[in-house]
Amino acid sequence: MEEQRKTVVEIVNGNPKFQSVIKEYRENKFLLEGVYHPLAYLIDADKIESAWKKNKSKINAIAQGMALYNDFFTEAMNSVLLTGDSRVSKETSGKLEKWKGVVEKLFQADYKEIEEMSSRLGQYLEFMNRKSQGF
Repeated sequence: MEEQRKTVVEIVNGNPKFQSVIKEYRENKFLLEGVYHPLAYLIDADKIESAWKKNKSKINAIAQGMALYNDFFTEAMNSVLLTGDSRVSKETSGKLEKWKGVVEKLFQADYKEIEEMSSRLGQYLEFMNRKSQGF
């Protein structure tokens, strides 16, 4: 099956790299087991942001991006459910764009990989949390 035809759940669950990152984030307590479903992880955004501010490492960049993308996708889906439109606030979009700019400067060679992993993980977490609540 081509990656474009796979769901985000299939992509994340079927890729050892994503699973390794999730495992590390669980060990670091960036992700906590979900209330409604064990794979619907809760994100400790404060802990992630603090780690990102202290250490601009690749793994922390992915975590910060994952949290920001999760916020982005959550806001977009809530908007769709309420209004039928996927609008996201300027604040949420702005935070994501600012993060992208910083990551692109710090990790030029790895930017695409970091952005892709962050986006997929954020989308995965949003979906799993929405699904676990019956939406």
